Amino acid sequence: MSEQEAPPKAHEGNWYVLIAGLAQPKEPLTLAPGPSLIPLQSPLSVFDLATAEAAGFREWAVLEPVSQICTCEIETAKDSDVVPGYDTLNRAWLASALLVLRGFSRHVGIACSSYSWNKIAGHQERTSHVFREQLKAEGVHAAVYESQRDLPPFQGSLLDFHTKLLIDHDSRDDSVTEEDATWIHTHLNTFNQLASESDAFRLALEAAIDWRYSQLDFCPFCGGERRPFMVQ
Repeated sequence: MSEQEAPPKAHEGNWYVLIAGLAQPKEPLTLAPGPSLIPLQSPLSVFDLATAEAAGFREWAVLEPVSQICTCEIETAKDSDVVPGYDTLNRAWLASALLVLRGFSRHVGIACSSYSWNKIAGHQERTSHVFREQLKAEGVHAAVYESQRDLPPFQGSLLDFHTKLLIDHDSRDDSVTEEDATWIHTHLNTFNQLASESDAFRLALEAAIDWRYSQLDFCPFCGGERRPFMVQ
């Protein structure tokens, strides 16, 4: 996930950034005033993604190869969007950046949504009874083409999606802990203020994250084997 110049599409509420490559946290963790790390309650299936496509997520197929390593999201609250500093969506980037500095360099924020990815993940299984009831009551055509199980209109997009990552040998693959969350909570607002006031600090922060996108890239999920992680 790279810093976003502007949120994709007009949206004035919270943002939810889908995270790939991070061990699922055991429970929701508050990372700072505003950003929280929230586990997905169900796996994200290709059928769930296809349902999101019907709701407006046109790039859904790009996520299908990595859907099984999408285990959590960063929720970032609009009411924590303060000036000067990062806006709502970019506060999720900042929280992700601090996770990298904490040692979790395997993860990426790959897509954002105006509502929780928990609404999408597991949607087909959760709403299967709705389909059966509508099929029985209204017939096949209505159940298929006028489905009562449709997701709300999707606002969001892919973020800066990288097909390869360079992973350091000391990269952490454990779950984010309360101690990690406390460290981020302690430092996020300081980073936010410094980045808004100092171009040099902002450049250094971006460089501390973007090294992972080097051209000499190796798969972040294959245990260090020298093969590129290709999703297309």
